[in-house]
Amino acid sequence: MSRVADTAAQRLLRFHERYFDAVASARKTLTVRWNESHTTGTALAYFEHADRTTLPVDITSVETHRLSELTAQTLRLKTDSGLLGYVSNLRDRYPGMPEDAQVDVVTFRLSAVNI
Repeated sequence: MSRVADTAAQRLLRFHERYFDAVASARKTLTVRWNESHTTGTALAYFEHADRTTLPVDITSVETHRLSELTAQTLRLKTDSGLLGYVSNLRDRYPGMPEDAQVDVVTFRLSAVNI
C-alpha cells in the first residue's frame, strides 16, 4: 500500500462486521477495548472481514476501568444480567486479557464530517 506524502494517517476503531448496521444506525455508540490506544477525536469505524465501507466517527470519550469493576450502568446495559455476557464476549475477543485488566470504555458517535 502506498501513501501520498501529505495525507494524514487515519485512526481506526475496528469492529467485527456484525456490528456494521448497529454502528451505521447509531444504535451502538459504546465499545470496550483492552490493550488498544484510543483517544478522543475523529476516526474511521472499520469493519473487519466486510466488504462494507468505513464510517466516519467522533470518539467522544475514553474512560479506563478495571474489568472487575465494570457495571451495567457503565456499559449502558438495560439489566445487570447482560454484564456477564458482555465480559464473556470481551474474553473471547481478547483471550490473553488478564483477570485484573484495565479496559477502556470508548464512546463515539457518527460524524457529520467525512474524514
